[in-house]
Amino acid sequence: MPWSRVRDTLPGGFWPRLSALVALVERGEVETVKVRGRNYITSADSFSRAAHAAAGSNPLVLV
Repeated sequence: MPWSRVRDTLPGGFWPRLSALVALVERGEVETVKVRGRNYITSADSFSRAAHAAAGSNPLVLV
């Protein structure tokens, strides 16, 4: 799902919305990908949750 579709439903301004996304990514609850300049998000599946857990406290977060 495009991040913009989710972002537009959230209250607050730019930074609170971005902070909420980063928090979800850091907890391993969502995955993000950028395709041709557009950000997409999806709920994390069991594989990506396991990868997140294996990364420990150093997950790679690119926003």
